[in-house]
Amino acid sequence: MDSALCDLPVWGMICDLPVWKRITIGGTSSDSCRSAPLQENIRIVRWSADVLNNVAVSPEPVELDLVIVPLGFLGFSRSVRYGEVCTIGAGFDFELCPEDTVLGLLQEVYKDQPEGQLHIASKGILDSDGDECIFVIIFDKEGLALHVTHGNPDRFLSPDSQLVFVKDKRVLSGKVSVN
Repeated sequence: MDSALCDLPVWGMICDLPVWKRITIGGTSSDSCRSAPLQENIRIVRWSADVLNNVAVSPEPVELDLVIVPLGFLGFSRSVRYGEVCTIGAGFDFELCPEDTVLGLLQEVYKDQPEGQLHIASKGILDSDGDECIFVIIFDKEGLALHVTHGNPDRFLSPDSQLVFVKDKRVLSGKVSVN
């Protein structure tokens, strides 16, 4: 991204988004990753458990800087397709999260979880019916819960949605695309 663009109002807000979480993913067994949410009393919705079983765990540890990006920051004031959000996010140097990002997030006990819903921006992960899904972490009066929603590029997100992206795409070994 051209650093001069950071001087523009909307682009400047995007460039200044702070890192929300620095997590390490991968390098552990998939079984230990999947059992962590249960140990932390995180509610796992049944459909989420199905998709969680299909998450590929990175073989080597990778450190990720994650940011929370409200769709309004990307300039959306109406419902928008998930694929379009991911394309625009890439223009701001945000990268899609690897599949096992949700496992890294759930392994942490974090007290600064924002209230509401956080969509983990990633390539769609197939459920047992072959539908593409993305994870949604919900924090409400009942505590933390892991849900999934349709993750195909044509799915619409409301303008008040918040997505978690990787801020610095250089930490990933390769590009991930939703197309």
